[in-house]
Amino acid sequence: MGKTLDSLRSRLLVKIVIPVAMVLFACIFLWADFYVGEQERFARTNLIIEVDRVGNTVQLGLNYAMLLNSRDDIKAIIRNYGRLNEIRAIRLLNKQGQVMFSSGDDEAGGTVDQAEPLCQVCHRLAKPSVKPNLTERVYSDAQAGGEHVLRLVSPVFNEESCHQNTDCHFHSAEEKVLGLLDISFSLADSESLIAGFKKKSVYLACILFFTTFATLCLLIYALIKTPINRIMEQAKILSRGQRPGEQAVRTTDEIGQLSKAINQMGTDLIVKNEQLGMQKNLYRDLFEGVPCLVTVQGRDYRLIRFNRAFAERFAAKVGDHCYKAYKNRDKPCDPCPVAKTFETGKSHTTEETGRYKDGAAAHWIVTTAPIHDSKGKLVAAMEMCLDITERKDLEGELKRSERKYIDIFNNIPSAIFVLDPIDFAILDCNLSAIHVYGYAKDELMGKSFLEFFAEDNWDAFSQAIKTGAVINQAKQVARDGREFFVSINSSPSEFSGKAVFL
Repeated sequence: MGKTLDSLRSRLLVKIVIPVAMVLFACIFLWADFYVGEQERFARTNLIIEVDRVGNTVQLGLNYAMLLNSRDDIKAIIRNYGRLNEIRAIRLLNKQGQVMFSSGDDEAGGTVDQAEPLCQVCHRLAKPSVKPNLTERVYSDAQAGGEHVLRLVSPVFNEESCHQNTDCHFHSAEEKVLGLLDISFSLADSESLIAGFKKKSVYLACILFFTTFATLCLLIYALIKTPINRIMEQAKILSRGQRPGEQAVRTTDEIGQLSKAINQMGTDLIVKNEQLGMQKNLYRDLFEGVPCLVTVQGRDYRLIRFNRAFAERFAAKVGDHCYKAYKNRDKPCDPCPVAKTFETGKSHTTEETGRYKDGAAAHWIVTTAPIHDSKGKLVAAMEMCLDITERKDLEGELKRSERKYIDIFNNIPSAIFVLDPIDFAILDCNLSAIHVYGYAKDELMGKSFLEFFAEDNWDAFSQAIKTGAVINQAKQVARDGREFFVSINSSPSEFSGKAVFL
């Protein structure tokens, strides 16, 4: 039950309809209450006017009888008017408050005290009011005999016909009011009509409320909820990375514009996602396909990710420490290029040695690169290891071969010189050359080979060396001045990357 209520409260239709319905209900029923109240006041005013009209009619009917002082006629007229359906009583009083005539026989002859509401209509002020207004003349509006009775008093004014051209009447011309006409009027029929009007007004208000409410619900459902549901379905399709096809709502209003914007935004997002997917696949292929070992390590030196080449060569898994995977160590290397990257935020390159999972020794050139998050914080480092094991093996082989040839070069019994091809300066020589010529090696370095010849024909000797011609029985001089004959063979060669003669 609670989930159902929460679901209803969360719906847009309910959030819109309930407040609008409350305002609509309040407005309609306030209007109905105001309208019924106005109609009640209008009906009451008309009823008072009608009672006053009846009173005027009674006075007109009594006028001639009172001029003649025909008491029987007066009594008959009052009784006849008292038989009207709505009239409950009619009394005619003189100025002293004595009931002269009444529609009921039991009231005639009685006296009304001046303190009674009937007399207070005129005598409530120090100076009696001669002509009170219609509202002031209603002196009683209460229940009587089980029904609502309205009592209205009308003054009977002294007329010219009462005191002119006659000697029989005892009222003087100075008297303004001769008496009062008191009428009691039943409101039963009027209240019945008003009650019926109230009931119909309530029915009308309910019909208006429910009709307007239903129309509002239908409009909201048709113009808001249904289009929004379509837009939501469109958004779900977009969230799955699928193209939604045509626009969900094709209208020119705000919801149509919203649908158009969502459709365009979703299409753009799908295109961007496709491009990102292509780039992601490209980067993944590059990451997996590069011929070097690539790992991503966190600040705790644990492996976050690695490529296929690394997985094939090491028995490691995600979460292992890099130093354990590479070198089977229990603590970080010193120095560590990854640690330097975390410290400086820059790339570093070193040469490292370790072993693969098969136990074979390996050598790598290690290059690190920082990895930042979306806020620019350094969170990881990428380590790329290029295998240089073969190169290292070749370097070792080359060094061994070089040592072998150096041993041959130094121990061969013939003197061997390495000469500059331009000025024939000695660049290197073997031990036999040192023994034969009697010079220390540092004395020979830089000395021209042509200086060893006893003859001065250097041009011929230099040309023979350049062309590789054999020089037989050439006389040369040792350091101690001793002369000896040598045979010379020359050939072009390379020494430390430079062209030379041997």
